[in-house]
Amino acid sequence: MIIKQSKYRLDLSGSTVMEGEDLIKNATYFDTVADYYDNADAARNLGHTESYRVCYAIGNRTSTDLYYGTTTIKPILINGECNMTKGHFHEDPKYMEYYLCTRGTGYLLKWNGKSEIYAEEMKQGSLHYIDGRYAHRAINIGDDDLVFLAVDSATGGAKYELIQEEGFPVRCFKKDGKIIWKNNR
Repeated sequence: MIIKQSKYRLDLSGSTVMEGEDLIKNATYFDTVADYYDNADAARNLGHTESYRVCYAIGNRTSTDLYYGTTTIKPILINGECNMTKGHFHEDPKYMEYYLCTRGTGYLLKWNGKSEIYAEEMKQGSLHYIDGRYAHRAINIGDDDLVFLAVDSATGGAKYELIQEEGFPVRCFKKDGKIIWKNNR
């Protein structure tokens, strides 16, 4: 019997991010996503400050392969608006996704592209199913990093155009420790 070590590891004692060889690591900076925020100038003024980072592993990109990785969103307010991922629809809506929150507090915003929009509370241990027909965005509302593990199809793809053009119908702000939702239309 041959026993091998796992190729990847999720550090549950501290950072809760993935570790391992051949991981793909991408950081997103405020100067590249400023237009996603209500006050784009305030976001742009943060310059090349990290907004969030993704660390993931991906197989052969076949229809049966999975993408899996962690996302870490920094606890930064942009003129009161909570820091967030860009958010996206899947290119192929038949592919669902799961998020497992491993650290921090936040919301998972889901939108069907029409009138249905809602948020699910993200906290350590919460598991979130994302129907492939819904756009989704993670929002950090806490004072620490929000970290979650994502698992989805390697061929599901991501579409950002509608969100870049119109944005989600609501925005999440924090004032005096309280969350305030504001319409974006």
